[in-house]
Amino acid sequence: MKRVISNTKHFITRADGAVLGFGEGEDFEIYNITGLGIGEIEKETVGNALMDGEMWLGSRVLNRVVEIESEWSGADKRGQFVDFFQHNVRVEVELLFNDSRYFGSCVLHEADAAEKDGGNLYSGSDIELALFFDDPHLYTETVYRYQIGFDNSYTALFYTRPAQHPAVIPQYPSAALNHYFSIAQDAREYAITNPSSTPNGIEASVRASGVVVNPRITNVTTGLYLQFNLTMRPDDLLYVNTQIGFIKATLNGEDVLRHLTMPSRMVQVTGGRNVLMFNPDQGADRARCEILFRGKVLAV
Repeated sequence: MKRVISNTKHFITRADGAVLGFGEGEDFEIYNITGLGIGEIEKETVGNALMDGEMWLGSRVLNRVVEIESEWSGADKRGQFVDFFQHNVRVEVELLFNDSRYFGSCVLHEADAAEKDGGNLYSGSDIELALFFDDPHLYTETVYRYQIGFDNSYTALFYTRPAQHPAVIPQYPSAALNHYFSIAQDAREYAITNPSSTPNGIEASVRASGVVVNPRITNVTTGLYLQFNLTMRPDDLLYVNTQIGFIKATLNGEDVLRHLTMPSRMVQVTGGRNVLMFNPDQGADRARCEILFRGKVLAV
């Protein structure tokens, strides 16, 4: 009798919403799963005729291949399995491992021989499913969210007693009650933390409350910035995604990638502490800018 792995579940979802589940109690049980550690590593080195050995320049993880061993027991299960996969269609993956959830995107790595080991429509067969992840990272369900922009409707000060600010309202104590004083502010720097050891793409949402000229997001830590040559009006929403494989920029739903300035880069957050700022040419105090990203891991 084959041992069923009980602490791991693997769900694969097509674009049409169809789901294939692997794991205890799902469509197909898991007898073995590999590829959850760090994938293939490529190292770049350079030699020097005047010294022994080589100089290491850097390393990168090329991809991830997850292999699952399971089986189908009859014609219905065989049909469910072989009809699900297409060789040229990307699918989304959710991995449940030791009560933690991870997410990724993959394609079929190689075809499974559905009739191997003497299997046929009725007697069943082992399954060895191989999935290719071009992005080797898996993403956690934890979302990190930061506010790095503001507008004066959200930074107004509320004074209840004139004694708090006598230089502003020294002569009319009764009139000072329930007054708002808006403040014009320049761009400010905000420190955020990326708990992953690797750089991570971001999703940025900028909501304008007034005129904002050439919106720009800068990672002061890396020195890179992303700027659009356009003007935002009140209630405009600019959305940017810099995650590799999901690059996108829209203004009120319309694509604006063509408005990126030439020196712009797809700003990411490095591992650890980052200093970000929302610093358009005009209107830093007339927009709210929210940054979010998921946790990111290379091994579980």
